[in-house]
Amino acid sequence: MSDTFLLTDGKRRFFAKNSSRSPNEPALLVYHPLKRHKEGGFLRCTYVKIPQVTTTYAFFMVKPSWTWGGEMGINEYGVAIGTEAVVTKSQSSQPSLIGQDYLRLALERATSAKEAVTVITELLKIYGQGGNCSFDTTKYRDATYLVADKFETYVLETAGKDFAVKLAEGSVNISGGRLSLDKEWDFTSCGEDEFESRHSRKSFISHSAIRKETVATMLEDLEEVSEERVFKILSSHRNIRGLFRRGDSGAVCMHKSPVGQQTTCSMAVDLSYDDPTIWVTGASAPCLSVFKPYFLGLKGCFVYADAETALSFWLKREYLNRGIYSGLIDKQKHCETVCLMQQEFLDEERRIRQSGGDSKALRDFALNASRKEKEFVGKYNQIIGDIRHENLKLKGRWKTLNQFINQKPFAKNPKERIGFYVRNKNKK
Repeated sequence: MSDTFLLTDGKRRFFAKNSSRSPNEPALLVYHPLKRHKEGGFLRCTYVKIPQVTTTYAFFMVKPSWTWGGEMGINEYGVAIGTEAVVTKSQSSQPSLIGQDYLRLALERATSAKEAVTVITELLKIYGQGGNCSFDTTKYRDATYLVADKFETYVLETAGKDFAVKLAEGSVNISGGRLSLDKEWDFTSCGEDEFESRHSRKSFISHSAIRKETVATMLEDLEEVSEERVFKILSSHRNIRGLFRRGDSGAVCMHKSPVGQQTTCSMAVDLSYDDPTIWVTGASAPCLSVFKPYFLGLKGCFVYADAETALSFWLKREYLNRGIYSGLIDKQKHCETVCLMQQEFLDEERRIRQSGGDSKALRDFALNASRKEKEFVGKYNQIIGDIRHENLKLKGRWKTLNQFINQKPFAKNPKERIGFYVRNKNKK
């Protein structure tokens, strides 16, 4: 359960999200081009088949390794969507479409934020939602969405087949765990005055109220509406001693705690441009990672059509971060290099934008940035390999988690993914 927000001062519009999931759940960076399909065909989502449309638009998304759909993404029309899991009275174990499926379907079929909301709600009326949404345990959740384009932003909350929609003005944020639209909606499917009060089941473990208030407060400061500001929000922590050892599910940059999840990938997009820069970590812990620039359809960088290659990219950075958590890698030295590299990327992107934003120059810059980040991570190859093969022992919970990472990450059944047994092993 994580956080999604839109930061704007009326001129620039930044869409951003942290995906917080199981720490062993890989986040894959994938791109799908525009495709034509035969009329009358069907497509297989995570659990069920539904009718296919004749044209699906090009899009980029960040997805859990085992789901058909994704946690966040943007399509060729500049429609950006983030989804959050919410605890409701309607959540169902009956397999159907899940939040990640709806997100991908909207990216594939919508040319505007408003149309994306319609895509989701029309399908929701037919299929509802249901099925396990967790990587290494069993959890049933409904979904809420933040949907934005260059001009509009919508908050869409769902419970079973019911939904509420609000056209948001200015900066706005949503947090996983709880519904938030009570009487503030512009349209609802069920004719109820109090959508949240009727459908929500409170979840205190997720600390959603704390995170939502934290992000909302940070969004109020409009003196600096920039990439740096967005990255700072996504990377923010509470003042907790021994953060890597104890973890914190109440932070925006979530670190694994005994009852919480972990931020497994982060994305930020400047929707002000027709050809937006997509900044993405492709790694857990944005506080330790570089946001790298990507442009839709760019080949030769860190976004892949092949799931196995995308998995390898994420795993390498995950082992690196676990080395930092366990004190095997100097955190201060690492972060100093990350900060310098990040500023270099931001300065170069601004220089190109200010000189006219030539498409080829932007894409050459992104390829060069991808190469530099890969070279930086490559300097840790020896220690990454030792952690992967358990030649170096990690500390605390990471020692146990590391024994189960990369065990059938594409399997639909959590028992097949082995990580299901981590909790039982910890009890022994």
